[in-house]
Amino acid sequence: MTAVSRRRARSRHRRPVVAALLTVNLVLVGLNLAKRDLLPFADGDGGSELAGATDPTAPANDGGSTTASSAVVAPGPARTDVDRSGADWPGGPGPVPAGDPPPRRATLGADGRLQLTGSAPNWGVATKIAQYAAEKLPGGPGAVDNLVTWHPDAPAETQSGEVVMTGAATFAPGGAEIDPGSFPVLDLAAQIMVAHPTVFAVVIGHTDDQGDEAVNAELASTRAAAVVDYLVGKGVVPGQLVVAAAGEDDPLADNQTAEGRNANRRTEIQFKNFLISDASLGGRS
Repeated sequence: MTAVSRRRARSRHRRPVVAALLTVNLVLVGLNLAKRDLLPFADGDGGSELAGATDPTAPANDGGSTTASSAVVAPGPARTDVDRSGADWPGGPGPVPAGDPPPRRATLGADGRLQLTGSAPNWGVATKIAQYAAEKLPGGPGAVDNLVTWHPDAPAETQSGEVVMTGAATFAPGGAEIDPGSFPVLDLAAQIMVAHPTVFAVVIGHTDDQGDEAVNAELASTRAAAVVDYLVGKGVVPGQLVVAAAGEDDPLADNQTAEGRNANRRTEIQFKNFLISDASLGGRS
């Protein structure tokens, strides 16, 4: 049996499991969407970032189309009573920045440190974002690098923005076996999700742009499923995981170099319900 045939056989074997996971996950996503108005923040209007996904068992590719992706519910207008002067910003806000406010992003590294970037309308919002992130991290507040900047037009709710592990797992060319060097990163993700069952994640498989398009599409899904299997084996509830595949459509680096292709053969984890207080969701503090 050729390597391609073996990958296709493994993919067919996984599909019932992935389909079952998806059914549970879509219910979870629906419940989260239904609860959207129950997730207000002291400095926001209650808008929230939630995930949805399409069918991950549909054809996808290493050169190709997205089989499933997370969707973000755009937050509503910010409350009019939020102070946007930046007067409370340490050292003062400085001149009003030109252009639109930079979107918020939180990147979680293999070392357990989380870097917050983007903007907030006042220091109170910026510190709440860091506080809610710290609740989820084994390292606590000391593991958060708060690089948020002031912008008067930035959203006032804390949930706005995504929390990602961009290269949570990496793979050999054409393979779906997780590089053992990725285990500590996945162990950290599992530790967070087991300790905080209100957090769920979209697990997105990626590939480089080499090889057959259809085979690579299945490979992206198989890689995501391998990460889900690993996380479930570490105690994560299947309902906390949404399986997705992006194929080659979202490269992290340049596919024209060997180093870039190595970086692109990965699975990314996007966490949801991360930048929100545990207490507001009835989770553990």
